[in-house]
Amino acid sequence: MPSIYYSNFNIAEDTDYFLYIGELKNYGLNQFLKEALTRNLNRKFDFIAIVPDIFEQYNYNNIIAINPQLDAYTEKHGPKVCCRASAGEFLACVSTNQKIRSLIKRILLRQKELFIYMYESLPEMTLDELPGVSILGPDKHIAHKLNDKCYQFESLQGRLPMVDFKVCENFSDLIQTTDRLWAQWTDGIFVSLT
Repeated sequence: MPSIYYSNFNIAEDTDYFLYIGELKNYGLNQFLKEALTRNLNRKFDFIAIVPDIFEQYNYNNIIAINPQLDAYTEKHGPKVCCRASAGEFLACVSTNQKIRSLIKRILLRQKELFIYMYESLPEMTLDELPGVSILGPDKHIAHKLNDKCYQFESLQGRLPMVDFKVCENFSDLIQTTDRLWAQWTDGIFVSLT
């Protein structure tokens, strides 16, 4: 179980909180949500950001940094190493971390419900199964399905104009397909994971 790499959150007495769970690059979007919740619910809101980004220094308030890849990367490459975890792996790590679950219990002792905002909703996030916790935004299972590019292309083909595309099942299929298409797709080939 990965430990929390960095934490600087501070809980104010007169404030309700929501959790942002996602990459630090989207930290600023939470200011808008904080203001909207404060205005619409007539209570002061702030947020605690749980991020996978590992830095030497953080110039943000209310951050918890945790990355399930950090221990393996540090062991292999030494300290002060940057590493990326997939969104699903990160969300699963956050969902099972006992310190984060303890934080949620602590917050729920102060307020009756806790909202979670995620930049990307995925089924690996299970904290919303806790009583009093809910995700702001689309249902994670529906969002995961609708955000899948293969699903989008396959279900919209023939209904909307689309660029030519091929769906590849694995890396060797990708290599064989791109080798075959270079002569036909002379403007280039764009490869994307679902």
